[in-house]
Amino acid sequence: MEDARRIERGSSPGLSMNTQEAAKPLLWVGIIGLLATVVFTIWMGPSSASALQKRVQVAADASLVSAQFTWAKAIADGQAVRLEGVAPSDTAKSGARAAAFGAIGAGGPFSGGVTAVSAAGVDVAGPVSPYVWTARRDANGGIILGGVAPNRQTLGEIRQAAHRLYGGKVSGAMALATGAPNGVDWQKAAITGLEALQHLDRGSAELRDGRLLVTGQAPSDAVATEASARVSAAGDNVRIISEIAGPSEWTATLDNGKLVFAGKVASRDAQDLLRKSAGAAFGATPVEDNTVVGATGSWEKRIAAAMPNFSKFQSGKITIQGTAITITGKAPGSALSYLKQDMDRIRDNFTVSYDVAEVAPAVTEIAGVDLQASGGEQKRAACEEAFQKIMADNDILFDSKLAEIDRRSGAVLDKLVTVARSCAALRIEIQGYTDATGPRSKNIELSRNRAEAVRDYLVQNGVAASKLTAKGFGPDHPAASNRTKKGRAQNRRIEFKVSMAENN
Repeated sequence: MEDARRIERGSSPGLSMNTQEAAKPLLWVGIIGLLATVVFTIWMGPSSASALQKRVQVAADASLVSAQFTWAKAIADGQAVRLEGVAPSDTAKSGARAAAFGAIGAGGPFSGGVTAVSAAGVDVAGPVSPYVWTARRDANGGIILGGVAPNRQTLGEIRQAAHRLYGGKVSGAMALATGAPNGVDWQKAAITGLEALQHLDRGSAELRDGRLLVTGQAPSDAVATEASARVSAAGDNVRIISEIAGPSEWTATLDNGKLVFAGKVASRDAQDLLRKSAGAAFGATPVEDNTVVGATGSWEKRIAAAMPNFSKFQSGKITIQGTAITITGKAPGSALSYLKQDMDRIRDNFTVSYDVAEVAPAVTEIAGVDLQASGGEQKRAACEEAFQKIMADNDILFDSKLAEIDRRSGAVLDKLVTVARSCAALRIEIQGYTDATGPRSKNIELSRNRAEAVRDYLVQNGVAASKLTAKGFGPDHPAASNRTKKGRAQNRRIEFKVSMAENN
């Protein structure tokens, strides 16, 4: 009877309790699978995976535009998003990532939103202005690249095009930066410049904001015409200036202490002006004039203005081609700086390009000063000592009662630039002083303006402006008595104070 009751309480005859228990997990697995299928079907609805990816792509693009991260490009891969581009700051990079992640609701798989955002393809580079890219043919027929590009792809395409056109003769470096002009296909314009230069014996291309300037010399007039036509394909919104000419019309060559003129000049008067200006500037340097009078441009006054600074070159060449003037060679930094100033003052239809290597000055005054010292305080002390020794043996001359530096100070300025570049990690304070003649307030202003003129010169020659300050102390802290002419001359001076960067 007991066995019979057991059978009656069972779920079915012949099925053991162990078998029933084993079947339960299988039942739950089936239920869970069914529910997952239902949830997945509801979640996806009629949409396919590609439709969801497209929805994520569109939403991410719209979110970036709405948040004004127009520099960023979103690439959807399923529900994950990859960002590419050049951000103006780390904050902007983080902001773009957040904007993409929140493009569809709060994000996540069950809302059909963004599940992950990668910003590994985003570079951070500050804005620059003007926005400039350059390319220059070197003496060996290669190309030297420089300047900036708006993103990795553009930078890579420009470099790839350079290697395609010039083989292994590609040097120089380009950098990423924000601030590219709107509406300009930077890649197309730059590559157009490279293609035009390929036809020239020498020349340069400069893409500045929305302007492409190509200058150079072609082996023939026909090639010059072809290269100029190629520049016209630079793209929309690009202002094109082509200064490509055939064989040189006129040259001035300085080599081994001898100056030689060759080519055509417009008239006898132009010929006489060039001879006289060269004689006054070069003095005892022999001048050989092989020019003839013929049809050419009226450029002689510009070249005459260049002669005083060209005379300070170690070697060099001035070439006239159409309305393009090219100056090459080796020269002290001050000679090149003053030459550019003189050329910029002249208003005519000629353009001037430069390929001049800077010649470092011999700074004998600082022999024994260790500007390579690695220790912070040792480096600071060495830099300040170097400035003091240079100024002890040299003066920076100014026009009377003015803040304009006399060009006779070019040699000492070259030495100061050399030291300042060696001390680039430190803070440099330029201090101006006057004698006690005249009102103190005016002397304070004059001394400050003169210190600023020195600072501006250093900045123009590659010293970071952020490391330089200028102060005027007028007649305060005299170095000598103001009662004598010699003492007053000593009090009219420029001094340098060097400090650690973290202390300023």
